Amino acid sequence: MTWMAAAGGGYGDFVAGLVIGAALGFLVGPGVRSRLAWREWTEASRRARLTDEVLARMDEASEELVEGERGAGPSAGPGSSTSNGPADGRIPTSP
Repeated sequence: MTWMAAAGGGYGDFVAGLVIGAALGFLVGPGVRSRLAWREWTEASRRARLTDEVLARMDEASEELVEGERGAGPSAGPGSSTSNGPADGRIPTSP
């Protein structure tokens, strides 16, 4: 018996190879699927933690911004009496 792909081993070798391949597939398949599922779960968990961290930072920044606006008074925003432009934010065309 030769181990060449073009060798005419017959129908029996084909069936034996098919049976062995199917048996190995049934044995290895669940392990591969569980490994892929575990890898996807860890990646999704990592992304969820990153999203939670970003949202927490955004909340902290917005709280600081709101507290900063409260302490600055009414003349701090654009369009106020101390700003250089009109209240709607347009650039004046004539002095």
